[in-house]
Amino acid sequence: MRPHSTGHERIESRRKVTLLVAYPSLTTALLFILTGLLILGPAMEREWREWRTERIRERAHAATMIISAIEASETLSIAEAKEQAFALVRNLRTSSGEHSHIWVVDHESRILLHTARPDLQGKLLNEFMRSGDLTQTNKPLELALPALNDSNNDIGEMAFVESFAPWQWHVGAGRFNDSLVQNTIFAHKRVVLALALSCAIILLLSLASHRRRCLIDRETRQRQANMIKAQNHIRSVLSSTRQVAIIATDESGIISHFNEGAELILGYDSKEVVGKHTPLLFHLEAELLASLTPTSSDTSGGEAAIDIFLNKVNQVGQVEFETRWRKHDGEMITVSLAVSSLHIGAAINGISLVAQDITEFKKAEEALRDSERRLNLHTNQTPMGVIQWDLDFKARRWNPAAGKIFGYGAEDAIGKHARDLIMTAANKEHIYNAWGRAVQMRERVQERGKHLDVNGRTIYCEWFSTPLINEDNEVIGVTSLVNDITEHLAIVREKEQLEYRLQQGRKMEAIGTLAGGIAHDFNNILFSATGFTEIALKDLPPDSRAASCLQESLQAQWRAADLIDQILTFSRQGDEVAHPLALDAIIEGELKLLRASLPTTITIRTAIKPDCGLVNVAEVHIHQILMNLCTNAAQAMSKDGGILEISLSKIARSELDTDTIPLVNVPEYLCLSVSDTGIGIDLADRERIFTPYFTTKEGGEGTGLGLATVHGIVESLGGTITVHGDVKRGTCFKVYLPRCEELEPEFAEDDRDGKPVISSRGETPGKILFIDDEQQIANFARLALQDMGFAVEVFTSSRDALTAFTAQPETFDLVITDQTMPEITGGEITKAILKLRPDLPIILCTGFSDILTKEQALELGVIEYLVKPFRIQSLKETIYRILDTRSETAQIIGKGG
Repeated sequence: MRPHSTGHERIESRRKVTLLVAYPSLTTALLFILTGLLILGPAMEREWREWRTERIRERAHAATMIISAIEASETLSIAEAKEQAFALVRNLRTSSGEHSHIWVVDHESRILLHTARPDLQGKLLNEFMRSGDLTQTNKPLELALPALNDSNNDIGEMAFVESFAPWQWHVGAGRFNDSLVQNTIFAHKRVVLALALSCAIILLLSLASHRRRCLIDRETRQRQANMIKAQNHIRSVLSSTRQVAIIATDESGIISHFNEGAELILGYDSKEVVGKHTPLLFHLEAELLASLTPTSSDTSGGEAAIDIFLNKVNQVGQVEFETRWRKHDGEMITVSLAVSSLHIGAAINGISLVAQDITEFKKAEEALRDSERRLNLHTNQTPMGVIQWDLDFKARRWNPAAGKIFGYGAEDAIGKHARDLIMTAANKEHIYNAWGRAVQMRERVQERGKHLDVNGRTIYCEWFSTPLINEDNEVIGVTSLVNDITEHLAIVREKEQLEYRLQQGRKMEAIGTLAGGIAHDFNNILFSATGFTEIALKDLPPDSRAASCLQESLQAQWRAADLIDQILTFSRQGDEVAHPLALDAIIEGELKLLRASLPTTITIRTAIKPDCGLVNVAEVHIHQILMNLCTNAAQAMSKDGGILEISLSKIARSELDTDTIPLVNVPEYLCLSVSDTGIGIDLADRERIFTPYFTTKEGGEGTGLGLATVHGIVESLGGTITVHGDVKRGTCFKVYLPRCEELEPEFAEDDRDGKPVISSRGETPGKILFIDDEQQIANFARLALQDMGFAVEVFTSSRDALTAFTAQPETFDLVITDQTMPEITGGEITKAILKLRPDLPIILCTGFSDILTKEQALELGVIEYLVKPFRIQSLKETIYRILDTRSETAQIIGKGG
């Protein structure tokens, strides 16, 4: 079979002929040019030398102009100017080339500078001159300089000179003759060498072209043989391919090739189909056939439709699609089909069908889609947020629960970086650390974080992040499960606060128990101390030094007693029964405790007006109001300090705006004001500050009950509380409490000192039974009661006292007993005595008792309940009042009898 010649081969043949003709012609022309250059060489050498000579003259002139410019400077001395001139001349030489140089001589022809031969500096230039004159500027100067390596040989130099009159200098620019000649010869040789090389290259190219033509012919024959071999190999491969069906037809659709893969996939034997018309493209589905052949009126799968389809394939070249084929046994399979037209040159001589059975793949794909659908259902319906991140930390999956937590829909979140979705400046470093552990360490990370949702609301989330690892053991991303635990944490915090308050209550209970025990012992000590001091003062002249000292000691003792009262009030062990109180003294007492607990950066100011009157209130409630308001004020100023001001004043109801301040209808109020210069309260929070558990402080800094407690106490007292102020300008709380009437004193100072006391039986003096287990108190009571004019029988044992009383119950007019005693308590003694003498008055004394209160003691039949320490005068007035009342009663009974 004769091979066809291609257009490429014809072009290659013409190119070879052109080269065979062109290369000898070019060679001849180049040789002619080379001969001309050899003839013109001397002229070129002269031109080259003249050009170099002109360059030397220009450098001499340039050096003279530089020296002239420096000499004209008025800021330099002559020495400095010459030194600078030498420096610039050296640079001029350096930039001009390796073989050029500049020299300077003075009026005596002494060499001052030679940039190429510093060894000649200081010698006379006249010694080296061959011809020329230093004063001639346009004629060259010929010099013969001694060689450095051999003194017997000279180096020729050509130079041009210019004179510089101000300094009597001659400036010369020169070049060694050997370098000038060498450069000229070298340039000439380079031209000749270049032409010679060009000719040699052209000749070599001609030889190479001829050789290449021979190689091309040989390669063409080899390529044709390889093509035939490859075609045979391809046919062999196509026939033996078992995984892919390869079917070829001629231009009329007759099958010409049916490989082994087609036999295995379709179940036909190649002998059954080769040479026959394509069996309706192996039952190509009618719907697909119709869509591929829309111009056909026959969509039944007949041969006419097949022909139209084949013609379309021939027009477009190739069609790829998936379809359903029926095998020889009737089973339907899914195949991936590529139909292409076959060309020989420009003519189409058939089509090829390459099909692969993808039935199992489609089943797996459908199973995968079903699995994906189920996964999507699970992901979309799970209450936990599911977020999938790629290795760039961008969201690739974002389920509805994640959108509900953070406020971003999937369309807004997918493709965005985590810093745009879950990061804040505070948690950025923490999140990146967790990300590094999941991706780099391949750890399952569980953590909790504080975030902001799309509306800026603070939320708390719990995260479970797991690295995604593919079948190649490579991390390709991270899957995060996230749960909003904001409400859960709020419940936990509330539970912790309740537990904290319970613990605080237990602590306060323990403190109260401890305070009560201390108060009892300490009050007993103070009672004896104050009692003996008062007795001593009676025996001393009032103006004596000892009396003055004892008076000061007594004042200190009463201050200690006040301190015990404050401790009891603080621990809530005091009396919570409301009674008329003057608030000024209570406020002063509270400030003593407050000053010790506040930092020095806070200044306390008071503006308490005297004679404000009384308020019907329990002292512990005033303490709670003051401590809570002052503590809030101190916390508002904890950072920068400030001024805490407490004021108390009396105000008429008519002066207040009762439309905005709800008040009960009493004429006057006391206004207790607590103000600070701290950070203030936001307007939006003012309506909520009295709500229980509301707080603007960080966790652990407040319970949210302080102001709610104050509000409850004030409301229970018939008053009201208001708040004023602005953010960063401080806050002022005003508490309005109804003022009550002044009480008249029950009795006045008695002047019966020294007078005998008559008992209810008419005897003089009256007899008192005193019982206390403290020996010092017993001794003090004996002296004090005897000074009052009473007969006294004192016992430190409650059992002995009860025995003595039982023996002679009618001899006593009054019993004074302590409550807390080791054997028999005061309450038990009271019960025993009243069984024998129901009419006998009993005074019960106590340093402190949480077992028997005043109300309980009065119910037992006690006439009076006294808390230690108390003044002798108070005891005296109480005894006189009781005995006088009993005496009057006895007289009335006697008269009646």
